[in-house]
Amino acid sequence: MNRLRQSFRLSSLQARLSAPACASLLPPALLLLALSSAFVFDNQRDLSQHRAQNNHITAQSLLIAANMSPEHNFLMFLRQTLDSDGELTYEPYNRFPIGTYLLIKLAILPFGDDLAAQILAARLLMLALFAAAALLTYLSMSRLVPSRWVALGATLAAFSSYYWLYYNDMVATEYTSVIGVALTFHGIVVFAQEGRFRQLLVKACIALLLGWSVYGLLLAFIALGLPGEIIGGLRERRSLPPIGQFKGALMTLIRSRYIRLGVVTLLFGIAVLGYNLVSEYYALKGEIPLMELPTTQSVLDRVGQDQEFSGAHAEVVEWRNFARGQFYRIGGMMIPYGVPGYDESGVGWIASAPPAAVMGVGIVLGVAACAACLVGLIYARHKHLFATLVLAGFFWAFPMRHATAFHEFEALNYTGIALFLFALALLGARRLWGERAVRALAAGAAALFAFSAFQMSAGYEPRVSEFHNAAAADFKVIRPLTEGKTVFVNREWDSPEFSDSWRSTYYYLAGSYYLAGSAILFASESDRRDLADFVVTRERKPWAALLTPQNGQVFLYDRAAYDARRLAELRKSAADAMEQAIAAPAEFDLLWHNGRLIYVKENCGADDIRERFYLHITPRNVNDLQEWRRQDGFDNMDFEFWEYGARSDDGECLAIAPLPEYEIDSIRTGQFGGGDAIWSSEVNEDLLRNLSGFVHIYEGIVEGDYGDPVAESAFRIYHRDNALVYHKPECSAADIELKFLLHIVPYDTADLPPNRQESGFDNLDFRFVDYGASLVDGCVALVPLPEYGIDSIRTGQFGDGGSVWRVEFAAPQ
Repeated sequence: MNRLRQSFRLSSLQARLSAPACASLLPPALLLLALSSAFVFDNQRDLSQHRAQNNHITAQSLLIAANMSPEHNFLMFLRQTLDSDGELTYEPYNRFPIGTYLLIKLAILPFGDDLAAQILAARLLMLALFAAAALLTYLSMSRLVPSRWVALGATLAAFSSYYWLYYNDMVATEYTSVIGVALTFHGIVVFAQEGRFRQLLVKACIALLLGWSVYGLLLAFIALGLPGEIIGGLRERRSLPPIGQFKGALMTLIRSRYIRLGVVTLLFGIAVLGYNLVSEYYALKGEIPLMELPTTQSVLDRVGQDQEFSGAHAEVVEWRNFARGQFYRIGGMMIPYGVPGYDESGVGWIASAPPAAVMGVGIVLGVAACAACLVGLIYARHKHLFATLVLAGFFWAFPMRHATAFHEFEALNYTGIALFLFALALLGARRLWGERAVRALAAGAAALFAFSAFQMSAGYEPRVSEFHNAAAADFKVIRPLTEGKTVFVNREWDSPEFSDSWRSTYYYLAGSYYLAGSAILFASESDRRDLADFVVTRERKPWAALLTPQNGQVFLYDRAAYDARRLAELRKSAADAMEQAIAAPAEFDLLWHNGRLIYVKENCGADDIRERFYLHITPRNVNDLQEWRRQDGFDNMDFEFWEYGARSDDGECLAIAPLPEYEIDSIRTGQFGGGDAIWSSEVNEDLLRNLSGFVHIYEGIVEGDYGDPVAESAFRIYHRDNALVYHKPECSAADIELKFLLHIVPYDTADLPPNRQESGFDNLDFRFVDYGASLVDGCVALVPLPEYGIDSIRTGQFGDGGSVWRVEFAAPQ
């Protein structure tokens, strides 16, 4: 009896391990082997500059996940900061479902303050979800086509796309949303074949926690399935009277699982978004109306109801331009990254190809897919599901074009078209050449996927920034010291070695993600700097306020001590300039000394330094500019006050801005607020060249070398070396902004230009900035006189209302 049992077990094992059974395991095994290459070849281990397009999104998602906690009712926000009253406030980013960020939170939670490990864990999570999406897609396709090899080949060919491989480790809800589509589609297929409606509802709701684009798939499924169900119900009751047919159609709608699917998922989505709105409303202290909340405004933007947003981007979202972009993306989804033609930079063939060519591919294939579904497959099995697969991307992209137009990775929503067309091609090959040919093609698709993953990684060679790694280690030291405190982040990360763009990447990363748990103020919020406990900066100063002496790239200072010491250093640096430099008339005293522009204001409040300073330098030789600046003709060296300045407790502001080493023709500087100039000043070439001369004139006036004034009114007027010298102590910008009149009456009118002989005087009216400068202790201008004999001189200032002051005197002999 025991031998009989052993023999039966052995025969069962042999049956399970028979060739057909093993063959059925080969496709999923090959799929998993191919997908493993995405993990093997992925080289993203930090947030340095490679794959820059998705780095700022990754940083943003990590930041939101790091900030989420029960303490804030799981509010999704970018940072916490202090308002003008010093109260804690939040910058919400609450427009997406919470599911993706919860997954990221769970992934990074075990790694504490090991920031590099957190980034790696989050990206591996995205790769795992990428693999799960491919696996779910394979399982769905294997139910729809008669061969697992066809399902394998179609899945791997579609997932070899540039878009999938470029974004497969991007940490973002926009990416996981497409993975949710794969989960929902699997639920749809199982429901259609086995009637498991509850499973579909659960999968759809889970998918909605990952992102909103699953609504495109659900809408396509319902729109294509519901009419057929209603028509079928009417056919069954066509023998009934009209009232009976109407009641039957109504009962069909009430009992329809398509309707129930739509209602349940819609209510679930509303509940998720409603929770977000409520938490956001209370986080903002109920001070912002519901329709003005950031999430509400984002929803209005995405559905095209924000007129200001739509108007600003009218050209992009215009239907013709939008459709062109979508067909370009469809074409890109159909071209695996590993096909010949990719460029050496790793950007990818599709990104560097002529738009017209790729758009043409998209148009042809998109129309072909729709035609095959609606015409060629009219009698095919699962036509409803294939049509859903093809049309889902359109059902999402076009209603939401105000959002999808701006994001390249929205091309992932057209994966269904690629899947369908690849499956159709493989089914054709199977009919023509048999199953062996399909197996070979599927194996080729697996090799193509692995090769594409390798090419993507090779194209983005690991350029791990030594600076970035050191900075991450420094922030690991800084974060425990600043937890729960307020930190002011100097805008000094704006350099090629640290970031491609401060505002796109490290606005979230260095300023927020690394300092999660702290209240953060940026340089643009300098009016609240006095509320900060610490300063984070890349400048290492040999000051006692340094709290992280062991750091090498990013440093933490006590804010009060830092500001006091920095002001002392600036005063020391500006001391020589105070004695010999010239100031241009402005809201701030502007001093020029040794290639630096010094800004000084004694009675300086927080409002005076809140707005950004502009500083435009025009060189004598435009070729001294960087190539991309030459078309503007000037260097843009705009800055926030705290980048170069400090303010004392008694209200003195002092900033020293470095200037380029090339020869300068002119300088324009000032401050902008609300789109308009608050104040502005221009220093021209003559003024820069004659600075020392004006100082010499001023000193001569003070020492009596110029004698007594020849006339005196608002200004004291001296005569020397056939020139008039205008001088006014304690001079303000208002004193010299009006035009000066200067009328010269000669002894002989024949000395005048022909057009002036009738009037009898020469008109030499001038602007102060053309001949003068504002010194520390007053204004001085040197105006040359004509060489002919002068009888008398009239001078003064005039405005729109006429003369402000005026004097007339005989020319000194």
